[in-house]
Amino acid sequence: MRATHAPGALPEDLDRPVVVVGAPRCGTTFLATLLGCHPDLAVAHEPRLTWRYGNDRKSDLLTAVDARPEVRAHIRRNLASFVHAQSSTRLVEKTPSNSLRLDFVDAVLPDARYVHVIRDGRDAVASIVQRWRGEGKTKDSAVERHRLLARAREASPRQWLLYAGEAVRRLLPESRLAPPLWGPRLPGMAALVNEIGVLGVAALQWRTCIERARWFGRHFGSRYMEVRLEDLSAEVIAQVVTFAELPDEAVFQHEFSARFRPSGASRHMLTADEHDVVEAWIATTQASLGYQ
Repeated sequence: MRATHAPGALPEDLDRPVVVVGAPRCGTTFLATLLGCHPDLAVAHEPRLTWRYGNDRKSDLLTAVDARPEVRAHIRRNLASFVHAQSSTRLVEKTPSNSLRLDFVDAVLPDARYVHVIRDGRDAVASIVQRWRGEGKTKDSAVERHRLLARAREASPRQWLLYAGEAVRRLLPESRLAPPLWGPRLPGMAALVNEIGVLGVAALQWRTCIERARWFGRHFGSRYMEVRLEDLSAEVIAQVVTFAELPDEAVFQHEFSARFRPSGASRHMLTADEHDVVEAWIATTQASLGYQ
């Protein structure tokens, strides 16, 4: 049964929100969507501008110091609105960029449960590069306009002008304007693209997301867990459900069986030379994770 709230009211607290983190293209969307199948759980899929509020001119590498009182209040209010709008009781949030700033996120959501989805870096980076290059992305301008309108509704008025240029680039992909940056914003990312190329930046995005999330996750004790995309199964989902203290495990088991399709071996999209470039950036992290 769904929760109800008084008209116009927002829940005061975000009770034990489940924050799904991971580098881009690592399965975070699948897991968050799966958890959102339960009627008591509201999913916030990448409210990127909400998280950037008050720190819009910085990279995504924020710290707890950046979680000033007005920033915390704005983010919590926006996230609570997702719960209220869906008449739910708990929040599931998924934004890959949060992997870079878990100390900041935890300052905003101090009782959050973090589920870190990890994927083999070779496959993830190949898939990230696809998105940078616009491959596998819908070319439907109506769909893109819908996405931009959703972003506009999410943004505060002070953010509209800041992101107007990005919106124009997305609406006019064939223009002579520089293509928009994609994925978690690393410090100096525009310059990095010029210096080491999209392939190098994609590798750095994966590596930095993984290493930062794991580092801060160790400090959260029993509020942090890791799962491998390659190991996802009904049993692993049961562990996630128990960890996050979620209701009615049978719902998630049924949806997992109906929805899950093993990911393809994306690394084979890379040439031998590209594979060598990626390995130079990620090999040490890969080894620490046990990937061969």
